[in-house]
Amino acid sequence: MKRTWKYAVLLALLGIAFVIVTQVTGRDVPTTPPRESRRVMHPLGFSIVSPTNWDSQIRVKPIGIVGPGIYMSPRTIGPPRRYSAALSVSVCDDRERLRDQHEMTADTVAGFPAFSRIVTADVGDGVPSFAYTAFLKSRDTWYVVRYNLSSDSAVLPGSVRDYIASFRVTPTDG
Repeated sequence: MKRTWKYAVLLALLGIAFVIVTQVTGRDVPTTPPRESRRVMHPLGFSIVSPTNWDSQIRVKPIGIVGPGIYMSPRTIGPPRRYSAALSVSVCDDRERLRDQHEMTADTVAGFPAFSRIVTADVGDGVPSFAYTAFLKSRDTWYVVRYNLSSDSAVLPGSVRDYIASFRVTPTDG
């Protein structure tokens, strides 16, 4: 009888821990619509809404052919997962765009003229990979939007399309 209350307390604590963990971790495919209060602004004048419980990082300097951008991924508790979703938008290097553009379909993304494609593959260990890439042009600048997911789907999830559609470019001075 004395152990019963200990088990009840343990179960209650585990329940509370479960609720806390599920409230602060992000989902690979967002389930909530974009909220303007979560808009992430880059100093170069472009922005995108970050999904709920996703972390974002702003890079100001290019790394190789990867330009300055906003990089987002689902928040996790504990060690990072080997295969996680990612959503990014960055200034595009012409070498990258010209290398890949011929394999893409003309499109309109977030109201901008674009070229897009979806690639699915096996990244090893039987893990499927889904990659959406779109090159968008605003004024004289090209941007690349990417969404990666460990999934065997061949269709961009509608909720992700809504987040990509939140991409904006604001004129900057200078």
